[in-house]
Amino acid sequence: MGLRHGVLRNRPEGELFLQSRAGTIANILCSDKYHDSLENVIVEGHSDSAPYRGATLEESQQMNLKLSQDRSMEVVKKMLLYLNGSPRERACLLEKLSATGRGEQDLESTADKSRRVVFKIRVNSSLGPELAKTLSACGAYHGRGVSSPDTSPRETASLALLRFGL
Repeated sequence: MGLRHGVLRNRPEGELFLQSRAGTIANILCSDKYHDSLENVIVEGHSDSAPYRGATLEESQQMNLKLSQDRSMEVVKKMLLYLNGSPRERACLLEKLSATGRGEQDLESTADKSRRVVFKIRVNSSLGPELAKTLSACGAYHGRGVSSPDTSPRETASLALLRFGL
């Protein structure tokens, strides 16, 4: 379920996915069990590398970077909107949440797969696998596993979460 080239609007299935799981994800991440070990939640937008009609290569890259930033911010806004009835979880995520755009970096095998939004969660490495399992059980984790840096003094694990196109 990827995004369309040059379009910010969410696809209905991506919107439904976020709407139906925002509360569950926030409940898990902000629970007493994980909150203190949760370093951050990065919402990362991506684009394809297709050039824009009439634009130079550099202009297309800049437009794709801006589009990926806008996509990630749109997901953050929607997630916070869906948490309006949960002030504790909303406040918790506001404390840990950030949005970023990667533009044409980290391209996938196809343009459709490249246009995506990814949640990246950094938690204490000892809790990474358990958190992945907990989020998988509720249908919220479709990531590539848990990666743990070898030389991190804080021993954090990166957890790619919610790989979906909105």
